[in-house]
Amino acid sequence: MVKGTFGYMDPEYFRMQQLTHKSDVYSFGVVLLEVLCARPVINVGLPYEEVNLAGWAKSRYQKGTLHEIIDRNLSGEIAPKCFMKFGEVANSCIKEKGSKRPSMDEVVRGLEFALQLQEAAEKAGGVVGEFVLDKQDLSFTIQEETTTIVNSHAGLDSEIVLPR
Repeated sequence: MVKGTFGYMDPEYFRMQQLTHKSDVYSFGVVLLEVLCARPVINVGLPYEEVNLAGWAKSRYQKGTLHEIIDRNLSGEIAPKCFMKFGEVANSCIKEKGSKRPSMDEVVRGLEFALQLQEAAEKAGGVVGEFVLDKQDLSFTIQEETTTIVNSHAGLDSEIVLPR
């Protein structure tokens, strides 16, 4: 043990707990969840499994039910594909191991793509879709006409079909 300014400290503990770029990513992911759910990170007045926002949201994301905990003011305002991408980005930020988290550049690219999905849905005639839980899959009802966006996020080319 080393005697430091704040008393005795174990230097190994602080090496293991030091802040990194990946801890910044985790913190940013928590902020994304705060925005999405409009609630504080810790709320001791809630049932045990809901006290910690990051843990609760991660559990809901894994079960395919993240849409059930979003801020009610966002309901009908956020396009389903945008929501799915936003949730994916936030969830990737709060991975337990820092090495599994994306870089901030990847986070920004993911959020920019979520914005493109939102703008495409709005341009196509407004936010179309309603979240429906079907066997723990997040799905949504759509109108018949569609538009396609080519996603070259992270060097992978894929097409996403959006409702018009």
